Amino acid sequence: MKEKKDTYNEERNYRNYEAFRESALNNMFYSMQRIDLIIISISSGSIIIILNFLKEIHCLPMCTKVFAFISILMYIFAIIINIFSQFTAHKLHSIEAEWALQEMDIMNNIRKENEAKDSKTWNTLTIISNVLSVIFLALGFIFSLILLEIVIF
Repeated sequence: MKEKKDTYNEERNYRNYEAFRESALNNMFYSMQRIDLIIISISSGSIIIILNFLKEIHCLPMCTKVFAFISILMYIFAIIINIFSQFTAHKLHSIEAEWALQEMDIMNNIRKENEAKDSKTWNTLTIISNVLSVIFLALGFIFSLILLEIVIF
């Protein structure tokens, strides 16, 4: 009787790992489509707007040009860090999927060394780079607002 119960629990655990692996793979693909697209779109659009603005008005004071340059730089940093975030998220989810597959293999009596220990590092890098990306986007907005304040008044 106990052997049947153990077999049932192992089968249930196997299905849980299988579901976790499927979820990790879905998260890996979703990580490429989430809010990062918005950050990149807004940053790119803002750079184009500022460059067109500077092209149209030639007699701007130097401080205005400095704020425009800083704004563009912040938006570029937001884009670059966001791209790095995509890499770290993809790496994290592929490690998670591999870990779940290894756990499933172990349950099938195929012993492999667990390589998923790096997932915590990749998760931390992803979180940090996402936060930095949003911070640089916000800084770009702030410098853009200062630029508008200088030009309008």
